[in-house]
Amino acid sequence: MDMQAILGWSDKHLKEARSCGYLYYKQGAYDIANKIFQMLIAIDPNNVYDQLMLGSISLELDDAQAALENLDFVLKTDPENKHSLFLRFKALLLLQKNKQAQDMASILMHTAYRSKIVALCKTYHLPLLF
Repeated sequence: MDMQAILGWSDKHLKEARSCGYLYYKQGAYDIANKIFQMLIAIDPNNVYDQLMLGSISLELDDAQAALENLDFVLKTDPENKHSLFLRFKALLLLQKNKQAQDMASILMHTAYRSKIVALCKTYHLPLLF
């Protein structure tokens, strides 16, 4: 029996919890949003959206290593997800994995994230090699 069945939750319950977690995230209540999305991942560990949200929340909570784990999961499922690639770039910067961050930046330089990449590279004194 899976966790959702044990809880007696329908898909509607999961959707409502997801919406609630997102609202807490948007309001900057990252600790609460983190708990909600950790619960959702405990129920469905393969949910890409929940993993992406938890990765984003982990970055806000300065836990770049946890963010990287969630984002790597997302990118295994959807390797072209630009938002996940950008968040992974930020996590790599925070972890001072500069070579990997530069590689990620070069992938994103021709996307809508270009200006953010340039700004973060300047902030973290990461040379632009592209």
